Amino acid sequence: MDAIRQADSDGNPSTVQDERWQPLLVSPPFPTYTSGHSTFSGAADAVLTVLLGENVSFVASNDRQPAPGQRPIASEKVLFREFASFASAANEAGRSRVFGGVHFEFDNSAGLEAGRAIGRLVAGSIMRRTIL
Repeated sequence: MDAIRQADSDGNPSTVQDERWQPLLVSPPFPTYTSGHSTFSGAADAVLTVLLGENVSFVASNDRQPAPGQRPIASEKVLFREFASFASAANEAGRSRVFGGVHFEFDNSAGLEAGRAIGRLVAGSIMRRTIL
């Protein structure tokens, strides 16, 4: 949060300050690292794509029950998202952490890359033939 509000003092002319910026989520009390959400979303993308194919469309919704620190969601405000692939869902999950003020885009990109690499390794190992 401070990085956006104080972007005029970071020595990077490519960043833009916004003192009024507010995250969409409660900012966690830890520094930014590779995004865990992006990592496990990327891993799920890789495994599910190997198992089910690349163009599997599906619909997902936000949780009806809020997590600790989040505002309750009225049932009429439950959002439904349609995805054309597991990759598109993983990409959006990662971006949500950026929009939420939890991570920077490089955390998201690194997490997706690492997660997809892990997922390919897992998919390769579970798809091996076992000889009894």
